[in-house]
Amino acid sequence: MQEKTAVLLIDPLNDFLHPDGKVYPRVKESIDATDTVNNLQKFVKVARSNKLPILYCQHKLYEEGQFEHWNHMSKSHFSIEQSKAFLAGSFGAEILKGLEPDRSNGDAIVSRHWNSR
Repeated sequence: MQEKTAVLLIDPLNDFLHPDGKVYPRVKESIDATDTVNNLQKFVKVARSNKLPILYCQHKLYEEGQFEHWNHMSKSHFSIEQSKAFLAGSFGAEILKGLEPDRSNGDAIVSRHWNSR
């Protein structure tokens, strides 16, 4: 059964998880309370030691002007546009150091999804 098992890692981006991230101040309390970064690093290490591929599911990166013709933006989309969080090519849009995909382990980035809130 192991050959059919994989780990999903959703949005492990600097803007969420790094202290210099643009969204980090809003999620810091939760990240600290749950020791999120340390637990994610342990989780990735265990997955790799068990040869389980990690599938990275990340939301769509922000690009200047992408909401230009939107009539009904969500609060989240408005916030992303204002803060330039997850800006394509920026530090915040990168995967947190230590959590990056390892193609030799079978890891892959499988999707870019829209955030819904």
